[in-house]
Amino acid sequence: MKNTIKHITLLLLTLSITLISCEKDDNSEEQYQNQLNPPAWIQGTWIDLSNTNIRTGYTFTTDDMLTIIGNNSASVKASLTDTDDIAENITASAYSFTITHNATNSTETWEFAKTDDTHIVSTHGTVSVNLTKE
Repeated sequence: MKNTIKHITLLLLTLSITLISCEKDDNSEEQYQNQLNPPAWIQGTWIDLSNTNIRTGYTFTTDDMLTIIGNNSASVKASLTDTDDIAENITASAYSFTITHNATNSTETWEFAKTDDTHIVSTHGTVSVNLTKE
């Protein structure tokens, strides 16, 4: 009888740990996938037309921002780790987000201000650029 109780206890303990582990993995993956949420008005591709030497700008999707330099693009979402945090501010005419890289104790901030339906001002660090929607 004591062996049966020990086996049942061990089985229940193992099952509990497995369920808790699975729950944590699912939640962190879901949070990671949904951290960046650009508003509908900014979704699309925005280019710096004043830079005639090389194509630069950003493409926004429903859950990502890609930095465009020449024929290359880099995804913000792909560069995130599960220890990074994103804080967003979204209005009808402004979108900003700050990424806190907890592993390196550093932050990055992007700000976008809508001037009209086809123009925004992008500020990253101390650099501001006028962008036009493609």
